Amino acid sequence: MEKFIRFNNELVDARELLHFERLAQAWMNSSLVELSERQLLELNTEAPELAVSVFWRHRPEAVSHAGRVTDVLLLTQGFFPYFAFSAYQEMKDDTQGTSHSELAKQLLFLVEEVRYTNLILSKRKGTRKWFRQRHETVIPYYLQQYMNYFKRSFDGDAFVYYMAIAFYQGTLHLPHNESFEPIISYVNQPRVLQSTQDSKEFVLGLLDRSTEFIKKDATQAHFQHITGAYAHFKTFTYHKGMKQGEAGAEGDKESVSDTLPTWHQQSEDEKGLHLRFEIEHGRDSELADPNHPTEEGEEGHAPASIGLGKDTSSSREVYDLTIGNQSHAIGIHQFVKKIEREVVIDKKFATTRIATVRYEQQPYVKQLTELFKKEMARKQTERFSNLSKGRLQKNLLPFFTEERPRIFYRKGQESKELDAVFYLLIDGSASMQDKLEETKEAVLYLHDVLRELSIPHMIVQHYEDAYDAIDTYQPNYFEIVHSYNDKGDAAHAIYALEAHEDNRDGYALRVAGESLLARPEKQKFLIYFSDGEPSAFDYREKGIVDTAEAVQWLEKQHIAFLHLFLSEVQVTEEQFQLFRIIFGRKTAATHSLDQFTSEARRLLKRMLDHLVKQL
Repeated sequence: MEKFIRFNNELVDARELLHFERLAQAWMNSSLVELSERQLLELNTEAPELAVSVFWRHRPEAVSHAGRVTDVLLLTQGFFPYFAFSAYQEMKDDTQGTSHSELAKQLLFLVEEVRYTNLILSKRKGTRKWFRQRHETVIPYYLQQYMNYFKRSFDGDAFVYYMAIAFYQGTLHLPHNESFEPIISYVNQPRVLQSTQDSKEFVLGLLDRSTEFIKKDATQAHFQHITGAYAHFKTFTYHKGMKQGEAGAEGDKESVSDTLPTWHQQSEDEKGLHLRFEIEHGRDSELADPNHPTEEGEEGHAPASIGLGKDTSSSREVYDLTIGNQSHAIGIHQFVKKIEREVVIDKKFATTRIATVRYEQQPYVKQLTELFKKEMARKQTERFSNLSKGRLQKNLLPFFTEERPRIFYRKGQESKELDAVFYLLIDGSASMQDKLEETKEAVLYLHDVLRELSIPHMIVQHYEDAYDAIDTYQPNYFEIVHSYNDKGDAAHAIYALEAHEDNRDGYALRVAGESLLARPEKQKFLIYFSDGEPSAFDYREKGIVDTAEAVQWLEKQHIAFLHLFLSEVQVTEEQFQLFRIIFGRKTAATHSLDQFTSEARRLLKRMLDHLVKQL
């Protein structure tokens, strides 16, 4: 039971998934393509979204890598450019109403996978080692699945795996089955499959020879590589008011790549019929006609008057898609509404508590303050002695005792101050409810240190209102506790914070990063207080990947990032693993202030050492 629960709580390796996602984007020449993990490898024709199979989890690292990279290769270098929807639709029409309609689809996807595998191997010689490892892993699995379905008399499902073994290992290695053996001669006939149409004809011929001994249709999807509605690949339906000359190129979309123009960022930002006409049917347009005035396109624009204008998408008003310049940010956060507001405080509240906490933290504040002061200013009196040139030092004994005496010294260079700015970001979600008290202590601790050193810093709590969030509107609140130019004490504002609902971490980190990039200071620090569990509207699994991508973007912008987590209970292995997946090694997670201070000092010291070298 314990293993089952742990399996269901498994977390996607966000950084590894991002690696394969960028490969997919490069191979498909589209920055909007997203990658996820599902039971089968899939290409969603609507999203656009790819999915590698969970089959490759819990395997040796080399095997897992080979499996996932070949999944991506098959989808991006095979199904994306070459899978013909017209042939697929014809086969569905031919087998509709028969007792083998699902089996026909599974066999077509299997045959196409084999065709694309051979195509990729012929074009990309370097992929052979990956496909070899893939086949060495999947063939025993296919044999196991064949035996399971055959024993349970699921003829259609067993036949799919029987054919998979025949294609990948050869008919000589097929398990003995008198019922299926008549098709071996048909499979062995020499033929060249150069298109989906050829694959369709081969599958239909295979079904004609196997319907006598296959009593049941396939009951499950085993090789379902294409998902989503196919309606938009059919001939475009013209609207009233359109002239025939405006209809554009006729005919079905033959492959996924034919729809690539609609996977452009512009089509994500601008919605409306005017854009769809221009992208899919841009022939003989009226836009260049001087007799027809132009106007900006809007959502629901009448198709008879096609306009040319600037981007007026409502998503631009809600969320600036240039923040972070990330692929996930474009699709996931396009309907996010950023709302800033000041924290409402009551100075009579928690005054005693603040005084008690500050009294307990005073030694730790002093430790961290001294660390910063030491790194921020180099002593002018520092001497470099025993040099071959410079000022003559008082001790001249080495001149008489050494062959090559070093009797000179040089004063240290003038001190250079650390030009720094900090942004303290606080997760204000409901999951922080039982950790908020400890988090307030940690924020107050750093606030006192930064005030002591007169370092400008911003303190902000973020959360998403789950009750108001809908498909087209997700309000995200940023409660300002302390501003960069504020010299006052923010203790009461810190202790006025309360836990709310959801947290869209990737979005909040990008907002904080943009705020730091707008500052003139050279050294920029972003410290995030969170339990590491992103959760918001349609942001479950995507949130982990998106947050990890936001952390990588911060690093590329030379923003020193640190994740801090302080709780009254011991951090679990599962929590710590989640922190590593999202935030990498720049995380300090402890259950006591003493350990927290030690961890924070160690990580801050490492960042400061790196930044001081750049002065």
